[in-house]
Amino acid sequence: GAGATFVTSVATSAENNRREVGFDFGIDARLGLSVLVRPGFGVFLEYRYTDVVVNNRDTLGAKIKTTLESDHLNAGVRLLF
Repeated sequence: GAGATFVTSVATSAENNRREVGFDFGIDARLGLSVLVRPGFGVFLEYRYTDVVVNNRDTLGAKIKTTLESDHLNAGVRLLF
């Protein structure tokens, strides 16, 4: 499946007690496989890709733009009851 992802970024400064908050949207895509090994027990494997561009300002007002891309591989056990 695929869908939107939402990221909040916060920049804080202890020197001048200033805080900047940014809200950005990106994409999130997933692909998975689940196998029933025996009744009540299974295993799964999932790949997840996330991409978001974060736009914010630092505590001095300078613009910050960062691209975050991540790849995840999740594996686990399913217990069905």
